[in-house]
Amino acid sequence: MIRGKISPNLDVRVPLVLHARRRSTRIRAVVDTGFSEFLALSRRHRRSIAARALAKSLFELADGRKVEETTYLAEVSFDGKRREIVFHFTDSADSLIGASLLKEKRLDLRYRRRRVTIRDDP
Repeated sequence: MIRGKISPNLDVRVPLVLHARRRSTRIRAVVDTGFSEFLALSRRHRRSIAARALAKSLFELADGRKVEETTYLAEVSFDGKRREIVFHFTDSADSLIGASLLKEKRLDLRYRRRRVTIRDDP
């Protein structure tokens, strides 16, 4: 089970561990259920993850614009499970966890208490 917090500006943030060759780094990422991929990782974390470039992919942004980004393969730990995912870097200060990382989970948001829980959905 993952426990996170809802910020005063209503961002839902949960922990995620990035794996590099010699160390792991825990970050807090924003849950974005409107983002269908696994992860959009802020470029400021580039040195915290061992990533292998895969291909150029086309992404459609919320405003309808299409952008081409390089996709990468790397390992992260989410809900205590280490797994390999495809992701891309973003210029945003925030990293985004997308629906592909959540698809076997149950997301429970408690806005009044500013708490979020993510657990397996059997």
